[in-house]
Amino acid sequence: MCERGSYAHAFQLKVEEPRGTIGDDTALNSVRLYCQAATSKADSGSVASTVQCWGEWLERRACEPGTFLHGVRLWVEEPQGVLDDVGATDVDMVCSDGRVLYGGGACWGDHSGWFTCPQGYAICGIRTRVEGWAGLMGDNTALNDLMMVCCELP
Repeated sequence: MCERGSYAHAFQLKVEEPRGTIGDDTALNSVRLYCQAATSKADSGSVASTVQCWGEWLERRACEPGTFLHGVRLWVEEPQGVLDDVGATDVDMVCSDGRVLYGGGACWGDHSGWFTCPQGYAICGIRTRVEGWAGLMGDNTALNDLMMVCCELP
C-alpha cells in the first residue's frame, strides 16, 4: 500500500524476454507502483508485488502531473498443457484523465477487461499471486494474477 494520503501515479514492470526453445519462460515477474502525495505532489516511495528473480525492470510509465492511476487490465496466456506456461505477460493502466499507459511486457496472451476505481478514487495499493520457484525441472510461471486497491481521493 502507498502511504496514507498517497496514490499511485506511475508503474514499472519486471519482465523476462522470451527464451525460445532454450529455457523456461516466465514473462511478467513483478509490478511496482510509484506513489505520490495527493496534496503536496511529493514522491512518497514505491510499493511492489512479490519480485521473482527473472527478467529486467522496464521503463517506468507515468501519468501526467496531477493525475493518478485509475484502472488496470492484465494480459495472461492460457495454460499450455504440456508446453511452457507463463501466466501473466503484461499490464496496461489508465490514468484518471483517461490516458492509457501500456506496460511494454511480453507480446502474447489475451487481456482482461478494464478494472477501474470508482469516481473519486485512485489506485493506492497492489496485491498479487506469484508462483514460487518450481525447481530446475519445473515450469515456472512467476506472476499469475493481480488486484489493485482503490482509495478515496481527498
